[in-house]
Amino acid sequence: MSNCFDRLTGIGNRIALQQCMTDLIEEAEAFAIVFIDIDSFAYFNDRYGHDQGDTLLGQLAVLILQQLPAEAQLFRTGGDEFLVLLPNTPLADAITFGDRIRMAIAQHCCHFPMQRLEFAPDGRSKEIEFLPTVSCSVGLYPEHGQDWMSLMQAVDEAMYKHRTQFGRNQVAVVEG
Repeated sequence: MSNCFDRLTGIGNRIALQQCMTDLIEEAEAFAIVFIDIDSFAYFNDRYGHDQGDTLLGQLAVLILQQLPAEAQLFRTGGDEFLVLLPNTPLADAITFGDRIRMAIAQHCCHFPMQRLEFAPDGRSKEIEFLPTVSCSVGLYPEHGQDWMSLMQAVDEAMYKHRTQFGRNQVAVVEG
């Protein structure tokens, strides 16, 4: 179904994620999720334009896909948000995976040829470099949510709380 894939990145979208999570819940299979939010993405879009933002999303999707274990799936859940579904994964392993993603992205310099906004002193367009970071949040089914919606809400709230308290470029864990 074409409506289950994100047109920009080619990965599963929120509809596909909901179906996968629902299937796992119906099968009573435990799983972990790692919610990934690009730090300062709105600033990047405002500064460099939405076309460059789309390029960044595509580059980060590829980078995350390269880090996935065989059984894991990646989804784009919103504008600058991704989610990794990790079947039969304990909390400690999900946290380690989230940190590995966070570090891989922080070490990856994205290059964007500029057609506007910034020019070298000689008037030629120049390439910008951007060092993206992400904040992650980890949750487990059924420990942190009894359905896909409550689990998604729990990881979102954990990330917001952790970011407010400790800043960006961190991995948060749902409490409880």
